Amino acid sequence: MEKKHLRVIMLYEFDLDHSVSESPQNIRTAWGEDSANECTVPKWYQKFRVGGVDLEDEDRYGRPPKRDHGRL
Repeated sequence: MEKKHLRVIMLYEFDLDHSVSESPQNIRTAWGEDSANECTVPKWYQKFRVGGVDLEDEDRYGRPPKRDHGRL
């Protein structure tokens, strides 16, 4: 599953008012054991609480630039 899709699912769980401990269980039940873990969900819940709903990866030092494969 792509990270962005998982983040949409976590936002849905957050909007449903499911707890940080309940959400990974719900996600794994629906999407498989490797889909969510107890470390990722709290991090994103914290972002959602402060209004962070940008589901894209943040640019950071060391991250390779995105390529336009259509231009290659």
